[in-house]
Amino acid sequence: MRSTIEQDLSADHGPLDPLSASDAGKIGWVLLAIILILAGSVRFADLDGRPAGLFRDEVEKGYNAWTLATEGGAVEFAVDAQGRAAMQWHQWPMVIDVFGVRTSAVYQYASIPFVKVMGLSAGSTRMAAAVVGTLTVALLGALLLHVWNWPAAMCAALWLGLCPWHIVFSRWAQQGIFVPLGLVGALTGIAGVARERRWGFPLAGASLGFMFHVYSGAQPFVLLWGAVVCVMYWKSIRAHPLWFTLALALLAALALPRAWAMMQSGGTA
Repeated sequence: MRSTIEQDLSADHGPLDPLSASDAGKIGWVLLAIILILAGSVRFADLDGRPAGLFRDEVEKGYNAWTLATEGGAVEFAVDAQGRAAMQWHQWPMVIDVFGVRTSAVYQYASIPFVKVMGLSAGSTRMAAAVVGTLTVALLGALLLHVWNWPAAMCAALWLGLCPWHIVFSRWAQQGIFVPLGLVGALTGIAGVARERRWGFPLAGASLGFMFHVYSGAQPFVLLWGAVVCVMYWKSIRAHPLWFTLALALLAALALPRAWAMMQSGGTA
């Protein structure tokens, strides 16, 4: 017997049309807009002052976003074989070494337009997190309006919008905020696969690879969840082997840089 979640995803809810003709659909979209206003208000308000000061990781991300925006490279605060700090300059890096810990450079790249336009400050450094966090709430609500009834969908969107954990990550310059965004992308892809939409394969594969690349803490979850999804939708995979191969290729292309970094000396984050 298939799980309740799988039944929800595979049920025929009509075309993915954000402008529903039913009154219930209109209510859902209006409520989602209200939820986004609430979610944005607790994410964007006083980014310069709350939290007070900048954590050391935020300082590195803000500074390297500025150097990427102005010079096309980033400063790595590496550690040599003798354990001494050794600053290095890298053009357009995919991962950045910060005192022996290699982190994804996704957040630094995402911060470039904000630092470029607003200048280097605590607020501009954190702006990418606030934007990504609010966007995640919007995409989750839009997805769930298509696979659940609107009361359940809006309860889930409201929960994420006001979730203290997600709010903290949305106000802190740290790459972990991209994991929920990738999760929503993967869920959207899985929903597409369940409906026999071929675009769901590459979207799910790219989203899983993105989560693997962005944050090391998500890597065990990505591998386990990816395996479970393959088992659940094995029939769809057999029916569309080329699309599944494309999904695997996208996952590998995004995950390999992080896998390489894990095999080097030092830790990952």
